[in-house]
Amino acid sequence: MRLATPTYEQDFWGRGNAAPGRVPAQEGAEYMARVQAASTTGAGVVMAVEAAQRAALGIDERIDGRLLGWYDGSGVYLRTLPALAIVRAAQDMPAAAWLTPWSLNKQLAALGVLATMGKDKVTIKKWVGGRAYQVLHVRPGVLEVG
Repeated sequence: MRLATPTYEQDFWGRGNAAPGRVPAQEGAEYMARVQAASTTGAGVVMAVEAAQRAALGIDERIDGRLLGWYDGSGVYLRTLPALAIVRAAQDMPAAAWLTPWSLNKQLAALGVLATMGKDKVTIKKWVGGRAYQVLHVRPGVLEVG
């Protein structure tokens, strides 16, 4: 994992986005490390976009519950809520603990790990296997997949 130390101006996203006693965006950096761990251990799956596109029904039902997202040459596309749920389950974290999807998305944007963002939000729409998903588009090289 190649994440820089999480720093940015305190007022960039406003105060209160980090848990008490935490550096702003630290939880976002920890989340990316946990996504990498889930992918490495098999708790989560990141599959090639072309493999999903070739599948007649889109997503293989055997891995859908573990599907973190997809990758191609332009980066990794993380399914926002499913990836967060998989990471929480793999780390035995209660659903109410840690951070919200809203603050996570903003922290990842502040860390500079996102390749593209939507017009009014950090997620983008990605079509895979004939279905549209709201995803976080992570820059190539941030997560080791494949």
